[in-house]
Amino acid sequence: MKSNKFLLVPSVDNPYDIRMLRSLGEELKGFGHEYIVARSSEHAYVPLIDEVKIDVVLAVNKSRPRDYKTKHHARYVSWYQDVFLDTSGEVNLHDDDILYTLGTPKQLGLRLETQKYMTKPFYTGINETNRASKSSEVCDFSLCAGLPLDLPSQPSRFCQSRISHSVLFVLFQKLILAAKKRNFFGLNYNQEIIKRMKALTEQVYRPLEGSLDIHEIEKALRAEIVPFFNNARIADDILWFMIRLVPKRCLKAVVGEESLEKLYGYGSGSPNNFDAYFLGLLNWMSQTYPRIYERRLLIEAVAKVSDNIHIYGNCMDRHDFSSRYYKGTLHSEESLANVYANSRVNLGNNTHGLGLHSRNLAVMAAGGFLLHHRSREKIHGSLESAFEEGVHYIGYNGLDNLKDVAKAYLDDSKCRHQIGTEAQKYVFQKHSWKHRAGELLEDLCLN
Repeated sequence: MKSNKFLLVPSVDNPYDIRMLRSLGEELKGFGHEYIVARSSEHAYVPLIDEVKIDVVLAVNKSRPRDYKTKHHARYVSWYQDVFLDTSGEVNLHDDDILYTLGTPKQLGLRLETQKYMTKPFYTGINETNRASKSSEVCDFSLCAGLPLDLPSQPSRFCQSRISHSVLFVLFQKLILAAKKRNFFGLNYNQEIIKRMKALTEQVYRPLEGSLDIHEIEKALRAEIVPFFNNARIADDILWFMIRLVPKRCLKAVVGEESLEKLYGYGSGSPNNFDAYFLGLLNWMSQTYPRIYERRLLIEAVAKVSDNIHIYGNCMDRHDFSSRYYKGTLHSEESLANVYANSRVNLGNNTHGLGLHSRNLAVMAAGGFLLHHRSREKIHGSLESAFEEGVHYIGYNGLDNLKDVAKAYLDDSKCRHQIGTEAQKYVFQKHSWKHRAGELLEDLCLN
């Protein structure tokens, strides 16, 4: 059998993504193949295809680059685990390539044209480093999962407009009637629009049911928010016109040279500033905010049962609902496994209902007890599709009975131990990285 060279490309260059791909790569190596874990940027990994004569590129949340051409032909395996609105139409693959998704394309919001390449679900795995032995249960509830930062209450570079950081906004806002209604795309307007969009997202999204539909939220947000953005666009254009009527030397005397340069930098920017900002907000509100909102509801609910909660993960100390329980960031599989094994209840959730991700599988591999919401449907990638509730984990129906179920199993150590033991046996039988590597090679006809 020929030894093939695999180039494994993470979604982002963080320890979690790199560790996941190395685990897969080591199993490919066990089958007689070679692998390289590259950096995530196109300019870093694409040249390696020609330099190393790569046979297969497996890229997480990426497809074939449109702007880079290679002389050496390599097959692509695109493994989508998450999708944003502005990437939903960007799947670029050849007929002999493969599209893997952590669930199904529809679940992740992928809108695919007619394609000839293979499309199928593909999940993460576990290995022996995920095993752990119980010593003493140190907390009632634990959650090991990072979160993005919430949108700031004060303007940042995320919400910069042509004038939002300029002193001139204050000087000129009284000159325009629209300013009285806070319709500028500036400080006050930005805060108001974020509040409106968050409230609407909370109305549309059904938390802890695994039912996130990013396009449903996008549609609702567009219908409600577009008129406000149109008003802001008009107000901003009027204000900029007024500012340009004032001689630069007068403005410089009032605000200083640095502020003046900043103002004219915004004013000479792209006419699509509003459109780019609006798309960024749509992405964040439909994809990211439901994660923060759902995680807040989960933690607040179990805190009513017990406040002996340990939370680990990037930026979890930056959210008001989790900071008091924050214990740091765990970087090794061994330290994660130790937490999973020695927590009475490991909390799990996924906005898309995709339970077959690494955290849940690692909890089971460590012999931990997993409490995870049920999905509204038995979909690809859900826990229900691969494990038996009541045998390998315990489910609950959203917020309806979360507290009751959490309290019942917190008080039942015998049942928790039995479920953790059964889950550990089963996950190593069916969901190791060796299984995943074998599946990949079979799909590529390289076994």
